[in-house]
Amino acid sequence: MVVSTAKMNNYYHTTYQKCNYSLTYMATPEFLQTFCHSGNVLLVTVGFYTLYLIVRKSPKNMQSAIPYMVNQNCTLMAADFLFSVMTLPYFFFPLPACTDFGLLEWLKAPLSVFIWLSCASLGGIASSIMALFEHRHRAIVINSRFVFRRKSTRYVFYFFVYALSMNCGFLMILNAPDHLEELSLELLNDFPCPPPIYFESRVLVFQSDLLYFALIIFFCAGSMTSLVAFFGLHCMWHLLPANTPNMSATTRRLQKRVIISSIIQVAIPMLVIINPLVMIIISIVMNYHSQALTNLFTFILTLHGSAGSIAVILIYKPYRTYTIGLLVSLFDRLPSKKFTTVAIPKKWEKAR
Repeated sequence: MVVSTAKMNNYYHTTYQKCNYSLTYMATPEFLQTFCHSGNVLLVTVGFYTLYLIVRKSPKNMQSAIPYMVNQNCTLMAADFLFSVMTLPYFFFPLPACTDFGLLEWLKAPLSVFIWLSCASLGGIASSIMALFEHRHRAIVINSRFVFRRKSTRYVFYFFVYALSMNCGFLMILNAPDHLEELSLELLNDFPCPPPIYFESRVLVFQSDLLYFALIIFFCAGSMTSLVAFFGLHCMWHLLPANTPNMSATTRRLQKRVIISSIIQVAIPMLVIINPLVMIIISIVMNYHSQALTNLFTFILTLHGSAGSIAVILIYKPYRTYTIGLLVSLFDRLPSKKFTTVAIPKKWEKAR
């Protein structure tokens, strides 16, 4: 699916030569490959260290939350790996097209695999967040018809949520364009001067109908956001003194701290994901092209796993205390300069 048709070659050697398009370093694939792969070193280091803290350093009152925290951390790491190593997309916004420089490009994987992996990684993140809040909801809310006390009911609910959220990419695959080479040439009518790489590598046009693409995204994201919002708001409602008069002030304060910590834990990586996406959407709506900014936003997207792991370390006191103690002990082991005292003879002092 490399763009090498006669019409495309003719366009490149005639019309495109008038564009005079120049690439800065930030606009090149080398920028993405260097920085995204460097970010993966941070991801592996911080991510696995966070997993160690969750499994080995969690106090007794956090034991029940360990599987859900491990699940969220692992899905963030997996999504980072899929995005920055397996796919590594090079978007041509405002065009709904990209090329890829990850393992999928080396394996010559079809567009359907690219779409499904991208959507499955985001769906896995959303499902893990939902599962974390459902656990908090079950621990805080005592009597309610909306609490899944039976394991069988909870497992069925989880199965449907994960299955639907991780496979929403199939809806996009069903509407994915077939003739990619012809369509990539048609897109040049709207944006005649893309980066030169548009003509040098395979172009993946992930949607010809942006409205259909937006509807799927809003439906999937809206459904998961509604579930998370319901569990979170129901917890806060249950913690109001008027609704639970028998709860002690200490317990109420601890439960509020837990739910607020969960919100911050989720909000930090989500902000890392949402902010670049908002800027990309603005670029599409305003028909504005800056390949350097697009690459920068793509790189920022790959940092959500590292941001989520760092957030867990900073938010929860047992992990924060252990990490500070570990850093202090490492600095204490560093070799320090030793100063020796030299005695000055009295005859030299008289000479002075």
